[in-house]
Amino acid sequence: AGIGVHSLATNSTASAGGTLRAGRNINIDAKHDSQSEAISLAIAGAVFVGAGAAVVSTTDTTLVQAYLENDTEITSAANVNVRANDRRDHEADTRGVSAGAAAVGASFVVINVNNPQNATLQETNAFIGDNVEIGLASNGEVGNVLVEAKPDITLDAQTFGLAGGIGAASVNFAEANLENEASATIGNSDIAATGTVTVRT
Repeated sequence: AGIGVHSLATNSTASAGGTLRAGRNINIDAKHDSQSEAISLAIAGAVFVGAGAAVVSTTDTTLVQAYLENDTEITSAANVNVRANDRRDHEADTRGVSAGAAAVGASFVVINVNNPQNATLQETNAFIGDNVEIGLASNGEVGNVLVEAKPDITLDAQTFGLAGGIGAASVNFAEANLENEASATIGNSDIAATGTVTVRT
């Protein structure tokens, strides 16, 4: 039997608070970029009974967050950008071959991307908190304000199983579950921008 099990749990966070002032942009950027590739191979052979199993299980519970804390004040900036960029690429592949008079083969792939332990949080999250003041100071101004949550997640699950013999049986199963949620929000705050205020996912 060939079995591969691995879990990914990364928290990528960028935040700012207090009183902020800049002649250029204020950027709060949380960036996550990960890639995984898992391969499992099982070969079994016998004169009478051959049994083999190839299994791969990948679980990803990553959180990516960018935010302005509650009660933050930005008096001046060219632009304010709050961005959560989440890029993930997971590949899983199994190959199972069994041979015998009564051969049984199984090949399974499961990829799960979610975070059930943090049901109150979106996995890709950008936000401005409550009581935040942007561009309200008399001695400064703020151009554009952007709040953006941008997930880019790719899953590829492949499986192959072969059993050869008089009473041969092969069971193959591949499943990819993507339950990642993206959120971009502005709380109960005051924003005076000379340009645009954009919130997008």
